[in-house]
Amino acid sequence: MNEELLQYIWRYKYLLNQKLQTTRGEPVQIILPGQLNRDSGPDFFNARLQLGNTIWAGNIEVHIKSSDWKKHKHQLDKAYDNVILHVVLEHDEPVFNRFNEELPTLELKKLLPQNLLTRYQYLKQSQGEIPCEKIFELPDELITGNWFERLSVERLENKCIYIFELLKETNNHWEHVFYRVIARYFGQKINELPFELLAKQLPMNVLARNKHNLLQTQALVLGVSGLLNNQFNDDYLLVLKREYNALQNKYQLTSLDKSVWKFGKTRPANFPTVRLLQFAELVHQSTHLFAKLIDITYLQEAEHLFTIKSEQLVNTAAMHSKKQQIKMTSLQTGKGFVNLLLINVAVPILFAYGKWIQEEQYGNRALKWLNQLKPEENNITTKWRKLGLHAVNAKQTQALIALNNYYCKQKQCLRCAFGNHILNKNNE
Repeated sequence: MNEELLQYIWRYKYLLNQKLQTTRGEPVQIILPGQLNRDSGPDFFNARLQLGNTIWAGNIEVHIKSSDWKKHKHQLDKAYDNVILHVVLEHDEPVFNRFNEELPTLELKKLLPQNLLTRYQYLKQSQGEIPCEKIFELPDELITGNWFERLSVERLENKCIYIFELLKETNNHWEHVFYRVIARYFGQKINELPFELLAKQLPMNVLARNKHNLLQTQALVLGVSGLLNNQFNDDYLLVLKREYNALQNKYQLTSLDKSVWKFGKTRPANFPTVRLLQFAELVHQSTHLFAKLIDITYLQEAEHLFTIKSEQLVNTAAMHSKKQQIKMTSLQTGKGFVNLLLINVAVPILFAYGKWIQEEQYGNRALKWLNQLKPEENNITTKWRKLGLHAVNAKQTQALIALNNYYCKQKQCLRCAFGNHILNKNNE
């Protein structure tokens, strides 16, 4: 048992239909439970109660034991002067406020629904990646739809934190931020950090001066990555290496250690060398990507912006010095990767920009695109599909990722609409 569950019970008025009374026998009627406060101070603000024949407006404090009031020294804190009811699991002693007035106390010990306690304990003790997976019941479409809307926005809000940090680093230069974000995502999870380091060590303005020349752009990207430090027999890679040596001296560039790149457990089409060259191709074929993105209205235009149409084939074996059969890999981006770039780069950037300039149209457009984009396939969406929840678009898959990261992993079942549904279902 913890205060979080008691707050939940009070917040959702589980005891509303019971005859409640204080420890002194005074009738209690809950008119409004108040607004939950997650910061310092009383647990609920602006509650309305009827105690006996009198209507009271004020705050509610929740504790496991009444004596916790003194333990936390609330009797000395003026922030608690307006507490009108002390809600506790166990009343072990009377408590008083700063004016030496005894607080009315509601004891819940004998009032708690047993089904609620059993389900709550199950969720808290569950070892599953989804705590409720063995007792999961899908709510109706209205509850699920509203929850997905909230989760998808919460996911974007969290992505904004990283974007706004980059804005500080780049003196509020959105093109530079976009360059950093898209570089990071080209690495996907396995090479996310090396790509981020690459974008830091290879300034966008250096790329911009040479972007008209594809060979130089590729040489800069692969050279700073450190992957041109190998010994090659491939003629094209030798040309890139010579080109980079000249550019490195010209711009005083520093290369990464090639050991930071991970090739294991990836298909040749996802090798960092291929993604690096695709990134170079995108830089080469595009100008002012961020400016173009925020002017785009339709998703199809954004898809075109992120599509790489290179005819070049690369020798993936030669590029990472592996003794294997030579296989030529295309630098064209597939629809799946473009879909992921739109979900993880275009949409968050557009949403963050709207928040930054306080223009709702960009955030609305970002959410509209998410609704139109195809759903992602990953281990999280697979787990939920097995429970009967089939995501039909990217907004829903992003919501499921948020649900997994912010609620299931943290066991925040009391803050989850699905968790609430399970607890409510068994206490009707």
